[in-house]
Amino acid sequence: MAKTVKHTEVRLESTFDKKGYDTAKKETAALTNTIDDGFKKIAKRIAAAFSVAMAVKFFKDSAKMAGESELALSKLSSALESTGQNAGKLTPQINAISGALQKLTVYDDEVLNSLAATAINMGIAGDKMEEAQRAAIGLATAFEGAGLDLNTAMKGFALATNGALCNFPGISRN
Repeated sequence: MAKTVKHTEVRLESTFDKKGYDTAKKETAALTNTIDDGFKKIAKRIAAAFSVAMAVKFFKDSAKMAGESELALSKLSSALESTGQNAGKLTPQINAISGALQKLTVYDDEVLNSLAATAINMGIAGDKMEEAQRAAIGLATAFEGAGLDLNTAMKGFALATNGALCNFPGISRN
């Protein structure tokens, strides 16, 4: 007996669907744009929130600095008044000197105005404040490595100016 062999032929045909491809491409592009727009919106919101936070911090810091400045000027004016000096005239002059020295040194004008109040309370005349501040800044800079800070330098300068340097800690008449 002879065997009969049957052959089955399967044929797959594929055709390129240009219209379907173009539709898929457009839908993919639209989805990509939507995602990009979403990320851009998120980035803008984050930037806005960061900007608001920075603005709030700026205003808080500004208010704090204004308060510190006002306190330093108040101390300066009080020191001038308590020593019988013309606070109305000397306070703005000393403040201007402190502002000018701030531009030349590492010290803020608030620190320098407080320093001036200390000097005035220790007997330095208001009209001699520029010389006193410059001397204290020079001493503090020269002896920074030895631990001499600006306030201590001003106290030493005031004591020396008033002939009472032996009252300064670490200095005796021996």
